[in-house]
Amino acid sequence: MRILAIRGANLASLAEPFVIDFEAQPLLSSGLFAITGETGAGKSTLLDALCLALFDKFPRVVSAGGGEGGPDASGETLTSGDPRIILRRGASAGYAEVDFVARDAQRYRARCDLLRARGNATGRLQNRLRSLWRLDAVGSSLQAVETGIEPVNRRIIELTDLTFEQFRRTALLAQGDFDAFLRADARERAELLEKITGVEIYAKLSQRVFEEAREAQARVNWLENKRAEVGVLAESARAEILCEAAETLERRQQCEETYFVTQNALRELDLFDQAQGRLIIAQQAQEEARRALEVLEPKIAYLEIRQRFEPLRLNYLKAKEAEDVTLKLEEQARALTVELEATKEAQRKIQDQEVAAQQRLVEISLENARLSPIWLEASRLDIAIQTLTPGVLEARGAINDRIKKLEETRCALAQGEQRRLELLVERSELTEELAAFADLSKLSEQLEDIERRLDARQALLAKSQQTLAQMRLLQEQIASYEIDRERLETSEAHALAQREHFLKEIHNYEHILEEKNADEIEESFRESLEKISKINVLLELATQCLETKKEKNTIRQYRAALMEELSDISEELTKLKQRQERQVLEDMEARRLGDLADAMNAPEALRLRASLQPDCACPVCGSLEHVFTREESAAQQLVAAISAKREAMLQLITQTGAEVIARSAQESALRAESLALQRQEDDLSKKIIKSQQDFQNIFQSGCFGLEQIEIDQALTPLTLLKAASLEAHAQLEQDVKSVKDLRILRDKLRSSFDAANLALAHTQEARAHLSEKKHVKGVEQSRLSQLFSSNQDRLAELDLFLNPILKACELDRRAIEDTPTHVRQVLKDKATRLLALRHAFESCNKELFSLDLEISSRLAQNFEFSQDLSLAEQACQEKENYLQKLKEQRIAVFSDGDIELNRREIESDQCAAKEKRDLLREQLNELEKNIAVIDMQYMDCFKKLANARKRYEDLDSTFRSSLIMSGLEASLVQKILEDDEDLFTLQANISAAKETFAITESTRIARLNDVQEIQKSLTGGLSRDQLIERSEGFKHQIDSCSIRIGALRQQLETDDLAQARVHDINKDISLAAAKRQIWDEINEAIGSKSGDKFRRFAQSMTLEHLIVLANQRLKYLTSRYVLEKSIETDGLGIHVIDRDLGDERRSTRSLSGGERFLVSLALALALAGLEGRDSFIDTLFIDEGFGSLDGATLDIAIDALENLQGQGRRVGVISHVEALQQRIATKICVERRGGGKSVVRVDGAL
Repeated sequence: MRILAIRGANLASLAEPFVIDFEAQPLLSSGLFAITGETGAGKSTLLDALCLALFDKFPRVVSAGGGEGGPDASGETLTSGDPRIILRRGASAGYAEVDFVARDAQRYRARCDLLRARGNATGRLQNRLRSLWRLDAVGSSLQAVETGIEPVNRRIIELTDLTFEQFRRTALLAQGDFDAFLRADARERAELLEKITGVEIYAKLSQRVFEEAREAQARVNWLENKRAEVGVLAESARAEILCEAAETLERRQQCEETYFVTQNALRELDLFDQAQGRLIIAQQAQEEARRALEVLEPKIAYLEIRQRFEPLRLNYLKAKEAEDVTLKLEEQARALTVELEATKEAQRKIQDQEVAAQQRLVEISLENARLSPIWLEASRLDIAIQTLTPGVLEARGAINDRIKKLEETRCALAQGEQRRLELLVERSELTEELAAFADLSKLSEQLEDIERRLDARQALLAKSQQTLAQMRLLQEQIASYEIDRERLETSEAHALAQREHFLKEIHNYEHILEEKNADEIEESFRESLEKISKINVLLELATQCLETKKEKNTIRQYRAALMEELSDISEELTKLKQRQERQVLEDMEARRLGDLADAMNAPEALRLRASLQPDCACPVCGSLEHVFTREESAAQQLVAAISAKREAMLQLITQTGAEVIARSAQESALRAESLALQRQEDDLSKKIIKSQQDFQNIFQSGCFGLEQIEIDQALTPLTLLKAASLEAHAQLEQDVKSVKDLRILRDKLRSSFDAANLALAHTQEARAHLSEKKHVKGVEQSRLSQLFSSNQDRLAELDLFLNPILKACELDRRAIEDTPTHVRQVLKDKATRLLALRHAFESCNKELFSLDLEISSRLAQNFEFSQDLSLAEQACQEKENYLQKLKEQRIAVFSDGDIELNRREIESDQCAAKEKRDLLREQLNELEKNIAVIDMQYMDCFKKLANARKRYEDLDSTFRSSLIMSGLEASLVQKILEDDEDLFTLQANISAAKETFAITESTRIARLNDVQEIQKSLTGGLSRDQLIERSEGFKHQIDSCSIRIGALRQQLETDDLAQARVHDINKDISLAAAKRQIWDEINEAIGSKSGDKFRRFAQSMTLEHLIVLANQRLKYLTSRYVLEKSIETDGLGIHVIDRDLGDERRSTRSLSGGERFLVSLALALALAGLEGRDSFIDTLFIDEGFGSLDGATLDIAIDALENLQGQGRRVGVISHVEALQQRIATKICVERRGGGKSVVRVDGAL
């Protein structure tokens, strides 16, 4: 990074705009330059401007921190860290600007503007404006890169690769920081290294390593505890579970085989019940089919009648259709006749309109032919009038212009005469007034000298008055010092007496405390307090143990009652389950019979039974006896009885199940409550044991003077022991209180004694200080007396020069002292008035000469304009007469107004009449075509109507012949044939009803045969209830085996999951242990809870690197000294090796001023280079107090700074030391100009 230029304005004391161009001579060729000026002139403000433009902050603001702010001109308070505080008071705007070359070798310009509201000097401060521009090679702006505070700040850091703190350390060496490193002890040096180089990150790393190691160990411990919590079965237990599972599975298979045999028997009974139910359904379906066929009997009779009339339907429909066509054609013919008459009427009306339009067109054409020659003549006259009118207007305008010019000339001539008279009067008055200033003819030339003498006289007068006031004040202060000295002597004597009194009282109190053995009393008090505390704990444990035992007995009694109730409920639940099993068996029997009844009533069985015939073999069994056909009602009654039994059994099963669930829930609740009470009883037992153990531990640890007792019998002895201990403790407490009171009084006396000593020391110090101040004030009083005499002599000389001038202005010396501003104003007014009079007199003469020339010219112009006006009026009158004649001819030829408008109106009427005629002719042609079309349609319709009438007559004759041949009545035929009901649908419905009846009959017979067949196949043996009971028993055994197998499998699956989980946890433990080992090794190397281990190591390594960099720079400054780090590994000490003394190691505190400066400068430059970016910054600014160095050391320092040029860096030194300014040829001078303002000037030879 290379600084090219620094600019700014209205920054602190730098009010005027300034430019420091490092690319221009003499700074371009100077490697070393000085920034000089008085204290407070604004030297450091230049560096503030540099930092403000680049980083939006500067060192003095950052170092101020968050302390108190200051009031602004706008009335608000600015914090000490606000960069806007640098804006100069009384300024409405200011800026700081820096041109620089960034790391990308491009030129940039960074700017920060400080503004007030509305450009007012007392306006409210606005937000800062930041901008960054890219420049070309000659410094002109190419484009804006960024705007805004944060965007520009981020872009500056990207371009320079420097933060503000890094820039301060690498480019700015602030005053007072040179020997801070040498003066610091080990702790301060460590803090300084952290602050300057940012090595505090190593402390954070050390703490982070310590935390990671601790977390890794905690992770391993947590995983091991987690593994211990996972329950895994032993191998023997797992083998027993597998064996039991195999046996239970075999027993379940045996029960399932017997259960399936019982279920088959129950299913046979169910099939018989189902067959009977299907028989009943088939009988009901047959009855419904019979009723449906009875409902259709009227339709069947109607169908037979309608089938007789069907042969006549076709002829009847054709005749009917022909009649409808004939009626439609007759209606169409009538409509065409009406339309033809209407069209002919419209044709006659349009023909009349067409004749009228043709007559109107002829009339308009005749009128156009008559007006054409009139329009031609009127147009010729209009053209002549239009041609002549501009000339007449132009002539009349020229006359008006000449009249206007003539009037202007006459007015100007009159004004000139009036002005000439005014100027003559004014010149006469000026001449008289100039004569009155004869005695002050040189006042304007001597005004500046007079003002300087007035300023000097006023300053001398003010100094004399100030000196006189200071002399009086000194006299008063010396007298007050004498009074204060006497008062301090009295205070000193009083403080000595108080100190002796306090010392005596302190010795008395210490003697009393020794006699009372205060330490032994306090020790006995502490032991008594500890004993009472232990007794209280023992009493609390004994009381707690007794209460816990009572609670345990209560819980045990309540639990015994619960167990009795639980036993009763278990017996009742067992009985309910047995009843439920019996009901289930009965339900299974009822379901089997129901299935048989349903099978008997199935549609197939009913159809089969319906098809059976007496003395005919059954197609299924071959039997000749058909029992179910004779006993149909008995089967139906059996099916109904079985269904009712099934419904009743379902209700009983549901009721019993609800009772079982309720009792089971009650039993579970009682068992859970019993277990909870058992756990509470166990917890109370543990609590009693713990109380007994704690009691014995505390009792054995204390010396109570009692024999060994149990906790049950300890309540009474401990109560008595506590009362005795409290009585003894109360006595000890009174003794301790008296000892504390004595010590408090002694400590108060000691504080008073220390305060008396401090007051005595302050009094003695103040008395010595007063004597010194009195001496200083006496010397100052004699100096002020001499200064007052000198000022009085100078005032007399100034009055001798000023008195004549003041007298001419009617002023005296008292006016100068009382109203100096008025005197100055009078002198300025006199001088100003004299100059104004002289200038006015000269201007008046010049203007009179100019007016004389102008008046002569105006007179000549007036004569010329008068002659020209008369000639122009004569020519204009001739043109106007001719134009009027042409207008009269035009009116005589055509007086109807505008020709073109009249012509366009007639042509428009002609076109409209022609268009109307053509439109009416087109309408006539269209109507003629329509008439022809309608006529043709009418003829066609008439032919179709004749054919339709003939066809209708033929078809009607055919139908009537058929009707006569059939012998049917005509009115009945027409009614039936016009019926809309579909014949085919009616036939289909009747056929479907008959078919359904036949099917239901066959189904009923089949179902009856099924019932008889199934009843024959039933085998004797167990009843349904017995089968159900037996089936439920086996089912219960199967369920028990399944539950046990599921429980065993669940145990095995749980153990498998536990084994897998333990395996995963072992993997995690291995990974965590490896990670813990890594972090333990790192922690052992650099980790610590406070972060000191790695921080001390990093600080030591940083110091070694710093010393290497410092030695590299120190060899350019001097070859005598070499820096070396102390021997301790973590030590931060620095030694100096003196080569001139045989490489002797010296302390840095033994160095002289010049030597110390060289070493400090080398360290400061090394610190700047620690950032690793020193090669990017070509300019180094050093703000150091060189005034504390002697001449020889100053020469060494200057030589050292000049040697830095060879390292490729430009060095700027801020100092007001005269010797330094003489040695450095190139200077940036900051000069005061009064009023708190300074200017910047670059000085130096090329």
